[in-house]
Amino acid sequence: MVWMPYHLWKVRFSCPTCGKNLTGYGVHKRARKVLDIDRYYLMLTETLRCTMCSLNYLSTSQIVRDQLDLPHQKMFRLILTCKYACDILVIRLLRDRTLGNSPARLVKQLRENHGEKWLKRLAHYLGECSDFVDRPSLFPVACQEPPEPIDIPTSRWLLSVYGRDILSRLDHIKASITSIFGTILKIHSTKQITKWDSTLGDLH
Repeated sequence: MVWMPYHLWKVRFSCPTCGKNLTGYGVHKRARKVLDIDRYYLMLTETLRCTMCSLNYLSTSQIVRDQLDLPHQKMFRLILTCKYACDILVIRLLRDRTLGNSPARLVKQLRENHGEKWLKRLAHYLGECSDFVDRPSLFPVACQEPPEPIDIPTSRWLLSVYGRDILSRLDHIKASITSIFGTILKIHSTKQITKWDSTLGDLH
């Protein structure tokens, strides 16, 4: 995944400190490893620099992404942590809080999905290697050993990422709750809840 809104979409970003325009400062040297449903993939991003303050910002930072319009903001489907990143498709599996749907169950499912995907890619790699080995050559052909599968993060890490997802949707959750309770109050505002019985002197 390549996330470079400044170079790809020619978006103008402002420095949050001085308000001057940010300029491109090249591709960031670190590629983030992103956890997906059945594999890992890498994400590349760009560095933006303010010529006035000499401060650098990554285009994946929240300060930069908040300056995009809503359609472009929704194209960023990752939840970032200090070391790794997680695809939103993984966290959506935790949003359905039914019985048995826990981070531990999700880790088990991810291990199964990643294992099946790794076996398929391993079979494809070994098949290609056998074709090269069988070809006539002056020197013996040696293929590298396939890389070992990458471990799945712990359920605690997935739960922390899920918490970040909730915080990012907090305004939407508040609006949904307000809308629901507002509808209930509106329905019951025209109904008579209490009635005075003059013969008994009590409220019903």
